[in-house]
Amino acid sequence: MLDAAILGIVRQHAVSVDLDSAAQRLFEAIDPAASVVLVGKGTHRTQEFYRIRADLTRGLDLYSLHHSIDRVIEYLDKVDPAAAQRARQGYACFDAFGDDV
Repeated sequence: MLDAAILGIVRQHAVSVDLDSAAQRLFEAIDPAASVVLVGKGTHRTQEFYRIRADLTRGLDLYSLHHSIDRVIEYLDKVDPAAAQRARQGYACFDAFGDDV
């Protein structure tokens, strides 16, 4: 069972979204310092859940993230080394998440 204090914090910060602007409202409500965003159990396995998840993760394949980054940088090294260096700097924020599994 959840600790009452934790449950209170979740209830205090929970955001209800409508489907027409779900991703936009979620992005506006997310603290930029947040490392985790929870999508409520009530939406799990529903069309709404998959739509919100797709909106939040569009273009982001976490299962092969580092593999994809490596391929992009390899390509850029061949065609535009300056762009490859910029890409390395941009992708550096993902280093903390470890290798693909």
